[in-house]
Amino acid sequence: MTKLNKKLLTAITAAIPNNNVRWFLNGLFIDYDHKRISATDGHCLVLIEGLPELEKGKGARWVSRPAVTEFIRALRPGIKGFDLFSLEEFADREYDSFNDGRDTPEHCAECVANYPDVTRVIPDDAAEGKKGRPAFFRWEYLKLIDDIQRAIGIKWPDGAVYQLPERKSNPMKVIIEQFEGLKITVVIMPYKVCCINAEV
Repeated sequence: MTKLNKKLLTAITAAIPNNNVRWFLNGLFIDYDHKRISATDGHCLVLIEGLPELEKGKGARWVSRPAVTEFIRALRPGIKGFDLFSLEEFADREYDSFNDGRDTPEHCAECVANYPDVTRVIPDDAAEGKKGRPAFFRWEYLKLIDDIQRAIGIKWPDGAVYQLPERKSNPMKVIIEQFEGLKITVVIMPYKVCCINAEV
């Protein structure tokens, strides 16, 4: 059974902002109704689908970044996987320990209500071939893709060079799939656009 693991959760956390002014983005969004987990800082989006645990719950849940970080630290060394419910229980139990006690259930419910529809920023496959402006992407977002792949067990042959899919439009979308049905979509929005060659 596909489960979240410590390395994967750590990688996902890179897409959760520390203190975004849009406070509802400062956490991990677990959407049982739409069967997905998402994290975004407005420039990078990580969307996880296909986890069996998402089939069991109802509604939506928001877990703050500090709670996610402390949960990762609390995991015993060598632990391979855990279920979403243990993360949620940890956050419930430790609410007053994070953000000076501001992570109340009411605050989390408000975050859920304000969390954006992240699917709107995922590029349509029909637009994949359209030309766009060449763009630069922050290196930590590109590293995030590699970290996710390593966390779910994708190994590259010795001497292989990993390259991102060639994209000339923006944003850039990378889909990572695993045979158990896990699907992770990473969308990166460029923070700086280079217009040196308008023909590209």
